Amino acid sequence: MSMAQKVALRKSIRSVTTHLKSVVSMKTTQAVLTKRKFARKVSNMSLSKDRKSGEQVDALEVMRRGVPMARNAGSMWDHYDFRMFQLTQEHDAIVWSKKSAMTEERIPISAIQRVYDGQSTDTFKADPKKPIEHMSFSIVWTNKDETGKETVEIFDLICCRRSDAVCWTNGIRRLMEDPHASVCNIDCPEQTIDTSLACLLERTRSKQAGRMAWAIPMAIIPIAGIAWLGYTIYYRNEQKRDISMRRLPEIKALIQQINELLKNRDIQQHPFVSGDAPMRIQFVGECYEAAANIKDSVLDETVDAQLHNVAIALAEAQAIKCRLDVIITDANKGKGWFDNFRVSLTALNPFGATEDEAADIVRESSIVVNAQGQEVGDQQV
Repeated sequence: MSMAQKVALRKSIRSVTTHLKSVVSMKTTQAVLTKRKFARKVSNMSLSKDRKSGEQVDALEVMRRGVPMARNAGSMWDHYDFRMFQLTQEHDAIVWSKKSAMTEERIPISAIQRVYDGQSTDTFKADPKKPIEHMSFSIVWTNKDETGKETVEIFDLICCRRSDAVCWTNGIRRLMEDPHASVCNIDCPEQTIDTSLACLLERTRSKQAGRMAWAIPMAIIPIAGIAWLGYTIYYRNEQKRDISMRRLPEIKALIQQINELLKNRDIQQHPFVSGDAPMRIQFVGECYEAAANIKDSVLDETVDAQLHNVAIALAEAQAIKCRLDVIITDANKGKGWFDNFRVSLTALNPFGATEDEAADIVRESSIVVNAQGQEVGDQQV
């Protein structure tokens, strides 16, 4: 091969290589752009459910529909524990679901002394959570017990959205100024992807301290002690993707439990069950699907969108579940043990007997028959 032919061959190889590099670069760019578009689509899934930026909203209407909130409690091992807080239709009290007592507690608007934005109270300062300061506020109110004794209580509350905190602080102040107010129009804050709730979703410092405390005495047994220390270090250093994947099964389980609770016949006439609950659980399902369908963890905006959806869905699901549990408990208060026995018979019957059929079974089993095959009444036994 002559020198001219070798030079021509090198030029052709170089041109083919350059062309292939340009094609690969173009496809890579297209793939990145596609992923970014998908990330934006996923992030807009949850943001579309929130109020739009710059929109005028009625804060009292938002309060009446209810908002998931968590109480700041430094002694809790799991800080992510949201309950439903709601303004009564008469605008005279705040009702919230208390899980420990399975009741709806009331905070009279007339008993509220002050409302603080952010984390400015002493209890918040003792256990601060700076990443979510913009979603926090505190209520100072006077609680009067049955004996008439008054005690000042402080509720440090954390919302799952910035807009909810703004609506509640403005709405409460409006009702404190004018108890008969029916409207409180405010400018809604701009909605953005917010991953600040990760400070509650991740393994918290209290958990880390607890595991480390247990690891010290366990160090006497080298294998167990080393394994326990490794376990604590691993879970303390969770990434955003790891937090989302760990919480997704919890959301799925809550959705299934809520759907079962909504089938309860005793609560079908409740306004929350017939009105807000189906829409809320649908929203939770959409957030869950948007987060679960994300397979790419390369782009930061995709991971942030996934965590945002997980945080919102989990807060809403926890609040709905607790509210339904309280409603069912309240509905069963007027029932006797015999009514519950009938319900249990219906559930245990493999042939699918209805509640009326189960009642007939109980009645027939209580009939006494004499030697002639005749039914005997109570007075004849």
